[in-house]
Amino acid sequence: MPKFIGKLENMTVSEGRDASFTCTVTNLGGHRVAWIKSDDKAILAIHDHVITNNERLHVTHNDKDTWTLQIKNVKQKDTGEYMCQVNSVPMVSQIAALEVVVPPEISDRHSTSDLSVAEGSSAKLHCAAKGHPSPEIIWRREGRDSSIYIRSSKHGKVKMKKRVKSGTLFLPSVTRSDMGNYMCIASNGVPPAVSKTIKLIINFQPQLEVTNQLIGAPLMTEISLSCTIEASPKPITFWTNHKGAMIVPNSKYQIVERDQNSYRSTSTLIIKKLEKSDFSEFECVSKNTIGQSEETIKLYEIQLETTKASIITTKKDLQFHSSDSNGDKYKFSSSSDIDSQLFTRNHRRIEDKFNNDSNISNEDYYESLDSNYHGKGLTRSRNDNKAYSFSSGLRMSFLHKNLDFNGFEYVVKFS
Repeated sequence: MPKFIGKLENMTVSEGRDASFTCTVTNLGGHRVAWIKSDDKAILAIHDHVITNNERLHVTHNDKDTWTLQIKNVKQKDTGEYMCQVNSVPMVSQIAALEVVVPPEISDRHSTSDLSVAEGSSAKLHCAAKGHPSPEIIWRREGRDSSIYIRSSKHGKVKMKKRVKSGTLFLPSVTRSDMGNYMCIASNGVPPAVSKTIKLIINFQPQLEVTNQLIGAPLMTEISLSCTIEASPKPITFWTNHKGAMIVPNSKYQIVERDQNSYRSTSTLIIKKLEKSDFSEFECVSKNTIGQSEETIKLYEIQLETTKASIITTKKDLQFHSSDSNGDKYKFSSSSDIDSQLFTRNHRRIEDKFNNDSNISNEDYYESLDSNYHGKGLTRSRNDNKAYSFSSGLRMSFLHKNLDFNGFEYVVKFS
């Protein structure tokens, strides 16, 4: 009586690879071994001859007691049970299963392409994948904010998730913050996993914001007017003057635009050398295919206090004032009221040069200022060795010293 040695082993093979079943029978006598696909009762081979019309099937016999069924380049349709059968009476057989696994594949045809919806509406992203076993689909969001926001259209509640397990990602009541790339990842344990990125675009008309609607500046200075724009699709942004005329960049006007993200940007109007006619209203205008918005900024003049040049004709015009242990202070005293400009000095060194020393040169005086006021709010100009700047931003120029006077004469300019 024929007898099987060992078991027919189940197999799991990836699609495209080869599979083989080995059947060992002793005491075969005059009986024959056949291979049958038991799912549909189809005879595949008898002894060492292939019966079915399938070029991928081969059967071998080692001239003793071992038969092998080989399946080349397996396909998913090869999945099923295979029987090694001996035509004895009673018939004896062994059965083993072949599972052909297929890595996941995403169908672009049946999946959502890049999607564009209006703000406040719902968005549905679908990802269709096939494979064996059936793939699992997980959604993730790309970018800095990787959270997926699921909003309740009824109650306004928001659920924040890092991943969503579903073939379809449903986003009700979307806002502009939901805009971005969403990735569906399909996996079934058979490498490699695959992914598809779908871009979600949220459309809304421009919304503008200005930090200050009223801005002041002095004449002949430079001023920057800025507005922040949120819009999708990308808008066209421009500036107009009080007459409604569009401002064209030139030597006086400069417009700088910077993108902050996919829907947020800034537009800055730079106005150089302000004139009287510039103190008026300027409008930032932004429009796209959804709509248009405007914001107005009013520019007004800031009046600066001007100080005329003063002439100090005698040493008496320099008034000395006692101070703390850090040293004395002196200030200029004149009809143009520049008394507020105080700075620290070394009393002895300066006073010695003032006392009856008509041989003091201009450079001696400037060097004395350098040595005594360095680091104390008075700085000598690199471009003009007779000019000094206060830490307050004012600038003093000692134009000349007339040694013919009984005393000192200085022309002092503040600018």
